[in-house]
Amino acid sequence: MSEQNCPLCNSTHVERIDRVFTDDIVALYDQVLTVDVKEYFSDTEFLEYYRCKECGLFSFIPSIVGDSLFYQRLNMFNWYYLPEKYEFKYCSQHIPLGARVLDIGCGAGAFKGSLPGRDYVGLEPHGESDPVSKESVLHMDIDQFLATQPELFDAVCVFQVLEHLKSPGDFIQRALSCLKPGGGFVVSTPSQDSFIGNVTNSPLAMPPHHMSHWPDSAFRQMTRFNLELEELHHEPLQDIHVPWFSSKFCEEQLKEQHPEGCKGGLIDMSPGFKALAEEAEKMAKQVTPIFSNPAWRPVGHTVIAVFTKKIVAGSVEA
Repeated sequence: MSEQNCPLCNSTHVERIDRVFTDDIVALYDQVLTVDVKEYFSDTEFLEYYRCKECGLFSFIPSIVGDSLFYQRLNMFNWYYLPEKYEFKYCSQHIPLGARVLDIGCGAGAFKGSLPGRDYVGLEPHGESDPVSKESVLHMDIDQFLATQPELFDAVCVFQVLEHLKSPGDFIQRALSCLKPGGGFVVSTPSQDSFIGNVTNSPLAMPPHHMSHWPDSAFRQMTRFNLELEELHHEPLQDIHVPWFSSKFCEEQLKEQHPEGCKGGLIDMSPGFKALAEEAEKMAKQVTPIFSNPAWRPVGHTVIAVFTKKIVAGSVEA
């Protein structure tokens, strides 16, 4: 096998920690979401799952990225593009009035609703058919946008995008070319340091949806892109995720009690794990009311990283 590089920091100090067979991924998408992804894996028997020893990023190799049709299928679920997200309100506090804001991978442009008094531009490569604000959403990717030679922005936001990309390091560099020195760079991803880091049999955590998993350490390493990390913030467990968390909480308890019934790893299609997961779903009904109480909620699905683009001494902007 050829030498592997981390798609974020380009380090060769990576370790393989799992192997997932694409037939199992196809089966999971069918069972959980009734979405057929067989076409994406026609020439691929398995994916290797790596962890970078330098930045901590987890990634799948090869990266098999979903196309517009794949995301159109997911958009049929009313939970996929939520019109309101915790990170929208939280991140709007870091963007001053009058700022010019670029939102990359904006979906329908819902973030604009949290930015009164700012100049908003959204980019959505997968062509949402009914954007919230058609005049503010451009249906193009970052490379097409850069070809228009846009003016620099005061803030660039990337919500739930990096984990979908084959080369997030390259993408970050292109996104930052749109940002003024001293401007704010705000990103969010699912947090590998939250409960979802232990989830088994989650199809959306794998290609052709997610190419990588992001622990806090990966964001700390992003200072290599001439960024200053201002804040890492974990959202509290959101209402929509309480039943999911409750089920996985019970699943983890049962795994500890009956480790012999689980093989571990990202995918477990064994009869023993299926029985364990079904029992966890029953138990979850009892603990869901507990975690519905804000006082008992752990950190939630998403981590938000707030950066400032450093001003280089001697530059025109400095």
